[in-house]
Amino acid sequence: MKKKHPEYQGLTSSPPLHWKQILAQLVKKQSEKSAFEAFGKDMSPSEILELLDWSTSDSCPLGRDMISATFAGIQQGVFCTALTNTSPEQLNMLRQYSSMETVLHHIVQLSHELKRECGVFNDLITKEIKRIQTLNLSEIIPDEIESIHEELREIRKQGEEIIHTTAKTLGLAWHTSRADIIQELSHTKELCQQCLNKSVGFFKTNEKPSTGLWESLEQRLDLVFSDVDTKDNITFMKDTDLALEALVKFSVWHLRDYYEIGLIPQSTKEVPAEREENLFALAERKLSKLGLHTLKDLKDKNIYSKRALVLYLTKKMQETTSCHS
Repeated sequence: MKKKHPEYQGLTSSPPLHWKQILAQLVKKQSEKSAFEAFGKDMSPSEILELLDWSTSDSCPLGRDMISATFAGIQQGVFCTALTNTSPEQLNMLRQYSSMETVLHHIVQLSHELKRECGVFNDLITKEIKRIQTLNLSEIIPDEIESIHEELREIRKQGEEIIHTTAKTLGLAWHTSRADIIQELSHTKELCQQCLNKSVGFFKTNEKPSTGLWESLEQRLDLVFSDVDTKDNITFMKDTDLALEALVKFSVWHLRDYYEIGLIPQSTKEVPAEREENLFALAERKLSKLGLHTLKDLKDKNIYSKRALVLYLTKKMQETTSCHS
């Protein structure tokens, strides 16, 4: 670490001194608090955690006033990163320092910042809801749906990180006399937890359905396979319905449509009526052979548009051709 404070003159050596050695030298020289504060400005999160461990050792020469002065110089973002990565033992040690004015300053600043982040997080959820509601379903493809899933996972991760940091900061605040900060942090944690569980929600599992944003996305996509008479009267196809029947929702219903997407092998401009039934059956068998037997198969592969269907069929047919060549 590069130090510019006058107290560090004469402390340079080759190889450079370890940061613990520099602190020990400052203690030995009976340096002013400003020297420890200047030292703190260059500390990294990992060094702060090491300092917490070292401060419990008999070999640590630092008194509480020196540790307090060091924390005065630590950057707010660095303190936050260190706090989120504390072990239970390190967090307990930090609690013992939470009554220090310098550490309390970090707690207060973090409380205000976490409150702001929770508001930004809530706005992000609102923005994502609006995005889902305005998706262009007629052109949506699996890659776009997976991209949305990834965004939802990132949103959830962001919320979990805010709650994690808030919980640890609250753990420090309880060891101070600041009831207002305890109340602010408690409210932030509760609000963010509600946003995470109710608004962001969870992706479906075998035991539980999707909730929150994932449920909103599923409901939006399911509109593709529905008949909407009015806003309050929507009829959805069943997952067990044949995939061929679901293709009607992609405006694929005539034999010429099946020919265009490769489900039947020949043009059907002049097909006798008695052959039509056989060709429909052929299209159904080929669709099933390519992994699309029911509506559930379409949904599982995120096929919610004709464009997505064509991309899937083209890929599958190329794979089949490659296997036989």
